[in-house]
Amino acid sequence: MKTTPTLSILFGALLASGMAHAADPAKQEPAREAYQNQVLKQQPDQEDPQAKDPMHIGDLKEGTPAPHKYWRDDYAIKDLKKHNLPEPEDKEHEHWVKIGTDYVLLNNNTGTIQRIIKGK
Repeated sequence: MKTTPTLSILFGALLASGMAHAADPAKQEPAREAYQNQVLKQQPDQEDPQAKDPMHIGDLKEGTPAPHKYWRDDYAIKDLKKHNLPEPEDKEHEHWVKIGTDYVLLNNNTGTIQRIIKGK
């Protein structure tokens, strides 16, 4: 089957524009350092203004995936004692993040919410 040059050019342009968008994560999410600095300065019940996720609509629920950016270790809360959080049962495959006023325990591989501790 022959493809027309116009379709090939159009497909190439779409592919290139998609790669360009995906190649710049800074436009999609805050840097690790900015997130950690913001979270570490907060009191346990303080809302995180950096955690407003325009792609996330509705309440967080256990068993559902969290917004994708929180799946990465970059967003893991490092000082669990400061935030009165328990150690994950599966330290190798789970981490805590703060989304809004809530603390959320995520599975590292799937982003599935394992547990939610509601903020005040």
